[in-house]
Amino acid sequence: MDVTTRQVDSGKILVYSHRDQTSKLLEASEVQLLLSCRKFDTLTGHAKVYFRQHKLMQLTNPEGLVGKLFRSLLHFASKDDMELPVRQKEIKSIRQRLQKWVEEGWLVSERELQQEITTVGQQNRTNSSVPERIAVMGIPTRNRPKLLTRCLKSHLKNLHRHQRECTILIVDDSDEQACMDANRQAVGEMCRRYQLPFHWIDRTARYSFANVIAKISGAPIEVVRFGLLGDLRCGIRTGASRNTLLLLAAGELSLQVDDDTICNIVRPPDSTDGIALSSEAECNQYWYYDNLDQALAQSYREEGDILSLHEALLGKHPAQLIEQHDSVKIDHLGNTLLKKLEQPEATVAFTMAGALGDWGMHRHWPRLGSEGRYQRLVENPDSYRDYLRTRQLFRGINQPTISDGMFCISMHIGLDTSELLPPFMPVQRSSDGIFGRLIHSCFPSLCQAYLSHGIVHAPIGRPEKVDISQALGVGPLRSPDILKAILLAPAQLWPIGEDLPKNLQTIGSFFSDLSQYPIFEFKMRVKNYCIKRLQMQMNYLQQCLDQRWDAPEYWKKDVKRVISNFQELMIQEDMCIPCDLPGTPEERMVIFRDLLGKFGRLLIHWPAIWEAAVQIREKQGLYTEIIRHEGIINEKDWDGLRNTVSNQMKKHVDRSERSTEDEREEELKMEPYLSQRQSNKVEVIHGMMATYPARKTQLLNTIESIMDQVQGLFIYLNEYSVEEYEELRKTLPDKCVLLWDREEAGNLMDSGKFYMSDKLKGYHLVLDDDLRYPSDFVERMVGAHQKLKESRSTTLALGMHGRKIQTFPLHSYFEDTEAYHFQRGLKHHTKVDILGTGGVLFHRGDLDMCLERCKSHGMADIWFSISCLKQGLERYVIAHPAGWVQQQPVENSLYQQHLGNDQQHTEILNSFDWDSETRAERDTNSSD
Repeated sequence: MDVTTRQVDSGKILVYSHRDQTSKLLEASEVQLLLSCRKFDTLTGHAKVYFRQHKLMQLTNPEGLVGKLFRSLLHFASKDDMELPVRQKEIKSIRQRLQKWVEEGWLVSERELQQEITTVGQQNRTNSSVPERIAVMGIPTRNRPKLLTRCLKSHLKNLHRHQRECTILIVDDSDEQACMDANRQAVGEMCRRYQLPFHWIDRTARYSFANVIAKISGAPIEVVRFGLLGDLRCGIRTGASRNTLLLLAAGELSLQVDDDTICNIVRPPDSTDGIALSSEAECNQYWYYDNLDQALAQSYREEGDILSLHEALLGKHPAQLIEQHDSVKIDHLGNTLLKKLEQPEATVAFTMAGALGDWGMHRHWPRLGSEGRYQRLVENPDSYRDYLRTRQLFRGINQPTISDGMFCISMHIGLDTSELLPPFMPVQRSSDGIFGRLIHSCFPSLCQAYLSHGIVHAPIGRPEKVDISQALGVGPLRSPDILKAILLAPAQLWPIGEDLPKNLQTIGSFFSDLSQYPIFEFKMRVKNYCIKRLQMQMNYLQQCLDQRWDAPEYWKKDVKRVISNFQELMIQEDMCIPCDLPGTPEERMVIFRDLLGKFGRLLIHWPAIWEAAVQIREKQGLYTEIIRHEGIINEKDWDGLRNTVSNQMKKHVDRSERSTEDEREEELKMEPYLSQRQSNKVEVIHGMMATYPARKTQLLNTIESIMDQVQGLFIYLNEYSVEEYEELRKTLPDKCVLLWDREEAGNLMDSGKFYMSDKLKGYHLVLDDDLRYPSDFVERMVGAHQKLKESRSTTLALGMHGRKIQTFPLHSYFEDTEAYHFQRGLKHHTKVDILGTGGVLFHRGDLDMCLERCKSHGMADIWFSISCLKQGLERYVIAHPAGWVQQQPVENSLYQQHLGNDQQHTEILNSFDWDSETRAERDTNSSD
């Protein structure tokens, strides 16, 4: 029996049968009878169960002393396995009602289902096109060298013990170079000891790999970079590392392993033979223990081959797996999975190992629901609350299970990367949960499998137990919670067919279109999706409460508390604002909208990105060059590699002949640093910035964001040694020109930005080394410059951060000026007095700016704005959305140094004529 129910206005319930795809409008009592038949039993058995449940609910429903007395009596009776007597006349009547459901095909016998499964197994036995063995094992890591070493060592020992070989890929997203160097050295020593090939992929290598993928696939570079490097506004970018591993393994079977796992293979205490088929959203069961030592003692340890455990299920047709087992458990088999088994292209797309130790999940309240978790949770009243609060347990399954649910946890996941799979959400937690939902939504022939084995999960620094309020908590919502709610939007919004790339692109377009709404309407739409998901979760718990009439009172009390928590969350005005993003509530909503749009565009281009990765891997030698273990590949090598790849793959890339005019138009699209200043004259844009050795990581991120938007980037190096200069030079593309004048100029601080200003023509773009610029930064700045210059008929300089003088003369620079901060939105172009030089555009023909005009260092904003004032250039902060430019975390910035001491700024400004004619008029049009 596989049905879905929905309450309608008439007081009746609409019931939909997934088996024959028909609907009926039924009375509530008839629906209760139908839902009581979820487990296999005889018709008489079903009738007795329903009769007892119905009568007992009548007896225990009354409030007050009578109801409490009956509940107490039932509690003691259940301990002695006592049952209420049944009336045969009523049982016969109920049985006749059930027989009607059998005749109409809504109730199906276990024997009939088993026969259908056997027939499917005979029709679909193999999936011969899938590789037999796992070729790649990847580990994403960040800032955890000890855990990485422990994890890799345990897995290498397992591979060595069973004489297995595979390529080891480490994607390192660590923040500090010293940490990456230590990781690479430790991993290299271990892999050489076990004689296994390994490849190291850091952020610089991923940046270059993204360039290759973008070049071959035709996907926008900013889309590929988001997929492989994430977004620096987000502190967690594990999904981007996983996407890198997906693409590097494209065409093969692969395994991804979390760096806080240990390859000690265990099985739950009551493991059983055979295989199970389940349509549950999540099939995991939980075994509870007082501590990890007890858990290890009561679990079965095995010395099996970890790769073989995944390979036994991965990439196989489910019918092939059914044929290999003598018994098939189908208690939770739904019609969607049964239909999937009939498809010749059905495949197990990913396999998940269980986990002993930290359970690796966020919310505890789902333990109250599913039968496989409920029974062990409530069996001991003394341990119930501890079991509800603990993070230490065995999460897994007691027999291999094939499912078409939405659940996915990537702690130890085998992936059939021989065919197209969706990307992980590149940023924030639960990227694997979103991955599972995308497979469920977009890949109608794919299944998942749960191994009946687990590994040890032992992160450092997590508590063993949480507070009971947290265990029963349902909010606040994080960005992945909200994204999952959007993914549950009505199916009619994105019709899913057999064209898998089109399915991904359909959902991607939906995300992208949704992100285009004004922030107020966007928030309202997202809130509606969240409310619908919360309502579904509430209904699920209420159904559990209704069906378990004989459950302990302490369990019922907690379920009601969780339902109440859901109700309180639903009525909160800002319940749909993600709590895990930076900034104010308004800024978090804007960032989430931006991330949703980015993810939508990634889904749209992902099929082409995937195909490019397959082509790279298929070309002998190219794959090895791309991920060679030296790690960083400089831009010259990549340019040569891109040319080689492009030449070898002409038949896969559109190389249609273009006219000269079309070629020029395409060049302007691909090189946004070229700008049309006059109708017949193309000018270039020179980027200029200054930096320090301590900001190398931030500098590389800044370069990554702006490099494709400028023709050249001139970087003045303050306080760099010879060794540091040489090391940086080797990692940068040829467009970057390093200015290193330590003998004559020395430390110029931020004035170094203007070191080359008097030597270069065209547009000058002055930048900061700790900001990350959007892909349309130059395009928007140049467009605004041209429009404003035409409308104002004057020369001007533009920025995205500035200050207006409120009173003159000033008593305090910071207190007597109004700031237009770059991270806040601005509705209209706004005239200011002082422009921040972290993102300023001017034309060399309009402004004679040079290093000598900076009379003191550390005050580039002041001296630049004074130069504009003296030469008659108006200064504007351009209109821009909130969060358009991203701040990277830095210590001891110039702003922080001057914040408590602005005397020198004030004195310099007061020495010039900022009168009412030249001072910008007050304009209060900044957006929230």
